[in-house]
Parts: sequence; structure tokens; C-alpha cells
Amino acid sequence: MTITATRSARRLLRRSRSVWAAVAVVVASAAAAWIAVEAVRFALGLPAFVASPLTMLEVLASGSTAGLLAGAAGAVFGLVCLWGALSPGRTGRRIVWDDRAPIVVDDGVLAGALSRDAAGTAAVSPSQVGTRVSRRQAAIEVVPSSGFPVDAAAVERRAADAVAALGPVPVPRVRVRVAEGGVLS
Repeated sequence: MTITATRSARRLLRRSRSVWAAVAVVVASAAAAWIAVEAVRFALGLPAFVASPLTMLEVLASGSTAGLLAGAAGAVFGLVCLWGALSPGRTGRRIVWDDRAPIVVDDGVLAGALSRDAAGTAAVSPSQVGTRVSRRQAAIEVVPSSGFPVDAAAVERRAADAVAALGPVPVPRVRVRVAEGGVLS
């Protein structure tokens, strides 16, 4: 694969950081606008809306409870934005490599395909199969029809073969659980 194809696939798999950047910019802009308005009102000799710039500096510099709370709130906001910007973002998607380009497959699509294959292998209705795909595992639950046993090993083999044929990255482990109670068919 080319470097461009790898980069585009990686970009599609990762969560966008633009929300964190937008939140930080909006909060910083609002704070700067408020301080600017208070400074202009102070310069014109008008009373402050909330607090004059001198009062704000005195409160922050004095080490009072209000100053400590304001500093702590700013620090917590900064840490949350830093965590959002640096934490690994992952969407529920996987790469399936093709000869020409990487294909990004949503985990819901993979779950639907596994459910359809499991229903066919277990000889049950598609509504009797539920599949959850997480980062490392594909959990398939089959509810059998009353009186008709389901071969869990055969369903698991078929699902594992389907995952292997697709070749998604990362590859989830397949686990099949057959419900103890059945439904009337």
C-alpha cells in the first residue's frame, strides 16, 4: 500500500480533535472578550459588570478562596482539553485492505455480516441472533428454536472463517454463546 492510502485509512479510523480545539477556542475567546469589556468599562470609569480588572488581579494574587477556585477551574478545564487532544481516539471502524485501496468498515456492518452468517449456520431466523463487535472481540449470541439444538462450535468456526476472509485490522476474536432457553418458531 502507498503511504497516502495508509494515512487516509488511519485518518478515517481516528476520532477528530476539532471538537476539543473548538471548545478551547470558544472558551478562550469568551474569557478574552469578557476581560476586554471589563477593561474598557474600567478605562471609561464605568462600573464593572462582574469585576473590574484590578479586582480580578487582586483576587487571583491574594490567594483567597475565590482566586483558588478560579485557578482550579482553569486548571481542570486545561487538563480536560489536554486529555481530549492527546488521548487515542478510536471510532468503531476497521481497515480491510484491498489491492487498490484500504476500505474502512464500520463495526456495525461487520456485526451484521456475522449475524447473517451465524443465523444461516445455526438454521435460525436472523432475529434470533445478536452480535456485538468491540475492539478485540465479536460476541455472537444465538437463541435457538425450541427443540432444535444449535452447534455452537460450527457457528464459531463459520464466523471465524468469515472474519479471516475479510481480514479486518484489528482482527476481533469470535465468541459464540447459545442461549439456554429457546423461542417458538
